Amino acid sequence: SAFAQGFEGGGGVASVQINGPFSTVFGTTASYTVSYRDGNGNPVTPPPGSAAWSVSGGALGSNDASGCQVYWNAIGSGSISFTYSTFDGSYFDTRTVTVAVPPANTPS
Repeated sequence: SAFAQGFEGGGGVASVQINGPFSTVFGTTASYTVSYRDGNGNPVTPPPGSAAWSVSGGALGSNDASGCQVYWNAIGSGSISFTYSTFDGSYFDTRTVTVAVPPANTPS
């Protein structure tokens, strides 16, 4: 079909990957982006789909299929997950984020 034709050769999306700081400080906002790659690891433009972010240990700010912002408000181990769903599949990545105590609060 004409709809599928654009994905021939490139193989379409095989994986998504969250990129950004996976070690951060309590009370800061961090930005994350998403990479879409084919089976050979090459960047590809994803087909139309829906994006969903999930955050543990932080508050999700602005977000879309290309990235998000997270305000980290819990000290310890947090996580960030991304799911991209298309007409023929779902792609998922999750990362653990270490949220440290701000240096100013560390006893000397």
